[in-house]
Amino acid sequence: MKNTRTNKQRSPRIERAAFERLKAYHNSRSTLSGLGNLADYRTVQDIDNKIAEIESEVASGTMERERADDRIAILRIRRQGLRGESTIPPEGTVKVTNNCVISRIGGNIVISLSEAPDDRLRAACELQGFVFDTNLTCRAPFSTNRYIFALELCQGYEAVEKGLDVDAVTNVIANYMESYKVGFDGLSEEVRNAIESTKKLEWENAPDLPVVDASEVEDIPDYYKIIDDIKLGHNVFLVGPAGSGKTYLAEKICRDIKRQYITLNCSQYTSPGDIKGGPTIDGYVEGALINCWADGKVLILDELPKIDPNTAGLLNEALAKTKVRVGSDRAVIYNGRNEPKQKAEGFGVIATGNVFPTAESASYTANTRQDLSLLDRFSGSVYYVGFNEKIEKKSAGALLVYSVGMRLRQWILENRVDSTISLRWLETAGSVYYQEMARKNGERKDVWALDSGKTLKDHVDAVITTFNRSQQDNLRVYMDYDRVFATHQYRDLPSDNMINWQ
Repeated sequence: MKNTRTNKQRSPRIERAAFERLKAYHNSRSTLSGLGNLADYRTVQDIDNKIAEIESEVASGTMERERADDRIAILRIRRQGLRGESTIPPEGTVKVTNNCVISRIGGNIVISLSEAPDDRLRAACELQGFVFDTNLTCRAPFSTNRYIFALELCQGYEAVEKGLDVDAVTNVIANYMESYKVGFDGLSEEVRNAIESTKKLEWENAPDLPVVDASEVEDIPDYYKIIDDIKLGHNVFLVGPAGSGKTYLAEKICRDIKRQYITLNCSQYTSPGDIKGGPTIDGYVEGALINCWADGKVLILDELPKIDPNTAGLLNEALAKTKVRVGSDRAVIYNGRNEPKQKAEGFGVIATGNVFPTAESASYTANTRQDLSLLDRFSGSVYYVGFNEKIEKKSAGALLVYSVGMRLRQWILENRVDSTISLRWLETAGSVYYQEMARKNGERKDVWALDSGKTLKDHVDAVITTFNRSQQDNLRVYMDYDRVFATHQYRDLPSDNMINWQ
């Protein structure tokens, strides 16, 4: 007789059976073994106390140094989680065992098994929303719960029964990926062999955008003037609308003149410690201004008009001395500890902003009027950066992608919506489109990911969904969405032609 029970009705028994099977399925110990429930460590002080306890056990000889370091590393990650840092792991392989491989590929979590699952294990996966591509691989859109379920499957975490903190487990993986830079291209031969033994799906890097025969420098107004200003010790201010490529230009100039740089993202929350240095949970940390001043780097003050004017005043002394000769008695500023710091050769400043902040802006409400003494430091070196058609086409890579971006931007401008289509959006849209078309044309091994992987349609949808329902409906009509995007119709259009919007 056909089983008519719903997933909801049968899930408790099947999930428990699946987890019981997993206990016997894995021999490896949990990375979190010995720490108990990480959710118990609710404050930084709790974590510091536990670390001190572990160090005491090492000193007394009751715990091995290696095991202690593993546990301390996890506790430090938990501490980072308390500070609100992202817990999402980088893209690529997350965990490899003899039994399975867990990967994050785009917006999906992928589980690759070494042998076909039995009915109970398959049901447990499906109850979590995973869909089997083959008898050995399944995938589902990323969520924290699915991510933890996959880790349980691969490594034997028992979060459901032991109550392990979900964010803490995610942080463990994120920290491991960041510390050891584990990616498919950087795996050791041993790990590659392990992946092969699990019949893991092959995944390729995204293709490079085509090279366009155009001199980017010649397409940038005032490019050589800005370079002259930097070399002469003048502070530069780049003004332009959101998404016009101000930060891109600042970083490009630093690279072109072979200067290292540090970017300080300014906002109302930028603190004196961010600029000159100050105490943190990990001890005293030097500020971005002092690092650039003492090491001869260029300080990029991204979105300077958004900084609180009182905090911005901390920049005045250094900005007034950008041109002062290295070695001069005046080439000194003071850090957050009031310690003198000597200026190094190569120091420079490039600020960016949507407006030159002589007054508050009605269009960019986050910008604040800045003191004239600060703005005077940029006198004579203020440049307007507008949207640049040639550079934007080059960044998009294909005229079709550029056409999509311009259509979105035109609607945003006409409807005065608080959004933008930036140079960065065009560049990422181009990379998505070329990967998608390479899959469509059978030029990649992962052709199976044509519809499940990231597409240009997804990239457009990500913009549309940021608006309210009425705006979304309006924009879809304006974009002729059903004709161009609904079932990826743009794939059949020539990449070197503009879309004919009707």
